[in-house]
Amino acid sequence: MNKKVLALALTAALATSYMGSTVYADPYSDKTSQQQKLSDDKNNYKSAQEKVDEIEAAIQAINTQMEDINASIEATNNKITYTEGQIKISEEGVQAAEASIKKEEDLFNKRMRAMYMNGMDSYAETLLSSKSVGDFISRLENVVKIISYDKEVVSSLTEKKVALQEQKNVLEQEKAQLVTLQTENQKKMDELSAKKSEHDEAMAVAEANRDVFEAAMKESEAQLAETIRQIESMQAPASQRPSRGGGYDDSVVVPDSVSGNGIVSYAYKFLGTPYQWGGNGPNTFDCSGFTSYVFRANGIGLPRTANDQMSTGSYVPRDQLQPGDLVFFGYGGHANHVGIYVGNNSYIHAPQDNEVVKISPLTRRDFIQGRRH
Repeated sequence: MNKKVLALALTAALATSYMGSTVYADPYSDKTSQQQKLSDDKNNYKSAQEKVDEIEAAIQAINTQMEDINASIEATNNKITYTEGQIKISEEGVQAAEASIKKEEDLFNKRMRAMYMNGMDSYAETLLSSKSVGDFISRLENVVKIISYDKEVVSSLTEKKVALQEQKNVLEQEKAQLVTLQTENQKKMDELSAKKSEHDEAMAVAEANRDVFEAAMKESEAQLAETIRQIESMQAPASQRPSRGGGYDDSVVVPDSVSGNGIVSYAYKFLGTPYQWGGNGPNTFDCSGFTSYVFRANGIGLPRTANDQMSTGSYVPRDQLQPGDLVFFGYGGHANHVGIYVGNNSYIHAPQDNEVVKISPLTRRDFIQGRRH
């Protein structure tokens, strides 16, 4: 039986099953149109996924900036606390110097009042009662020393007070500068938080669009697979008709949980774990916290940040990646994100806020390099 007869027989059967419907299906023409639709759906899905990747990269860049600013805020807070402590010490020193000056001035004033109350005769009598010129000079020197000592003590204390006050003024200026820096840092953090919120909203829209195109792509794949099954059934005797099973799918394949690489196998255990900025595991992760946790469990120590992790291991180009390699993303040679390659052009990672550890296709345009340990 040739193809034309088979097609007519199938058409008749379909017409009967639809009870008089005037719409006839031709599997061969359906296959062509379905292949074109699948191609269009795949292109739409690819564009939607690229948009998701683009926004995800932007969010991760913002997260990196926020980490840097947060570190600066913490360091500045520590400096402010230290400077406030030094200011307090200087204030206490100034107060102590003022108290000492007042005490010395009171003693000096008491001596001066006593001298005036007793008359200037006390000093004169001391000098005139000298038994010789040498004795006179000696007594005169002692009187001068007493008066000079009072002045020197007060002068020294005054200088100390001035120095402490100047030190306090310098510290207060430093504190003012630190407070200004802290205000600027907080302003930047607020701006980045607002920007991140905008990107989060854009991500929600982009992911929704991607999911729509993904669903359409899968439906087209299923329809094409069914059409191919029908054509194969028409072309072969029943005993030789191949079973296609699930059908036509050349999209990214998520690897199963069994892997020859211990790192990948261990990483799979955390699929679905929530993302949290600064999360080190095992209940929450950020991107570098996830990779460092998984690698540490496999006997490999990694630095904490994605950019620092990129300086470890050996370089691997994209076309030579193997399961267990680290993959880095970012711009200008600075890594904002990191994940673990699992094979099949896919990687496992902790993406961003409101998401979980998951496997994604390695389609991002901001891929920098792989590193192997």
